Amino acid sequence: MKLLSWNINGLRANLAKTPGQSFDAFLRGCDADVLCFQETKLTRAEMSSDLACPDGYDAFYSFSRRKKGYSGVATFVRSAALATLEADTNLCTLQEGRLVQTVHREFVLLNTYCPAHGGNLARKMEFHTFLSAHVASVQAAHPDKPVVLVGDLNVIHKPIDDCGVFEETEGTVWLDQLLSEAGLVDSFRHVHPGASQAYTCWRALTSARETNYGVRIDYILLDGHLLPRLTACGLWPEKEGSDHCPVVATLAVADADAGPTTAAACAKFYPEFAGKQMRMQAFLGGKSSPRRPSPRAGKSAWQQQTFRAFLTAPPPTMILAPAEAGPTESIETIAEFQSVARSWKALLPGRPPPPPLCSGHKEPSLLRTVLKRNDNYGRKFYICAKPEGAPGDPKARCDFFQWAKRPAPVSESTAKRSRPNTES
Repeated sequence: MKLLSWNINGLRANLAKTPGQSFDAFLRGCDADVLCFQETKLTRAEMSSDLACPDGYDAFYSFSRRKKGYSGVATFVRSAALATLEADTNLCTLQEGRLVQTVHREFVLLNTYCPAHGGNLARKMEFHTFLSAHVASVQAAHPDKPVVLVGDLNVIHKPIDDCGVFEETEGTVWLDQLLSEAGLVDSFRHVHPGASQAYTCWRALTSARETNYGVRIDYILLDGHLLPRLTACGLWPEKEGSDHCPVVATLAVADADAGPTTAAACAKFYPEFAGKQMRMQAFLGGKSSPRRPSPRAGKSAWQQQTFRAFLTAPPPTMILAPAEAGPTESIETIAEFQSVARSWKALLPGRPPPPPLCSGHKEPSLLRTVLKRNDNYGRKFYICAKPEGAPGDPKARCDFFQWAKRPAPVSESTAKRSRPNTES
């Protein structure tokens, strides 16, 4: 059984990056029996039959109830490989859709998306504390089933998992405690204990993925009893579409009685998708029932079109009368236009100057704007255009920085003289 965990950073946004790709094809491209996605950013209202009833998979979604298009996790189980006996998608104590639990014959799977710090450490630790207690409650309720906890924990565990200077945080302490008390094992580090520069998340704003300047915050944590069945675990940095990459583990787990789930939390049982759905393509391609002839057919040349005929009819042909030939004059030669153009050119700044060359690579720098609310808010500055990277990496950004010159203010008298006359 292959298990994949991936912070997808918006399911719909990820799908849109490959135009024409169906959701079924997207799932097949992930090449796993169990897919655990985090940060789906979906709402119940945005669900479609394709998302709720993917071919060959049982789908379980947890949605944020507090903020639209925020957080959210989803678990997809290949029904031919693994039976889902129970499922719960309403467990998140923050009401933000951060946990999906599915119960299988061999284990209990918890798919989670922990909050980032975001300036609110208390909220982050509230969820971590809840998650630890929930793992303990699952172990007590299912003593015969080991727990598998996967997802984006938003915690850097060890210095080897950090591209920069590692600092122990409250989250680090929490993760150490969870592994110890719950008997869980970091499957990637179990297989690759000394692998360096093995990261799962990079800053998209600084293109840090190009130089592999990131952190490892995504995990597949296994109950120690499952370690003998762990045959492989690795990262998939080549899989693009998000600022995270998937973590993939292979377990020697088989379910001879696998089949489609009957768990009520499965998306295929949502009322809006529980009935037999007919897609528009099938509707248009199907045979239409014979229509009774209209008694007014012989008296009028107009007849109402069917919906299908309306969509498939060719556009009407437009016949344009030829324009009368006559002298033409370019607008640029008109005196009024020239006067207005001169006025705007005097009022508005011209073409911006070329960016300065960075000091490290002697290449054109990148213009940025200060967005943080401080004394420099809105000011523009130049930095090296290379991606963020480790110090000393020639492919990484150098330390070049230069404030952009502020445009000279236009005096009121100049503005009045230059303002175009728009009065008729």
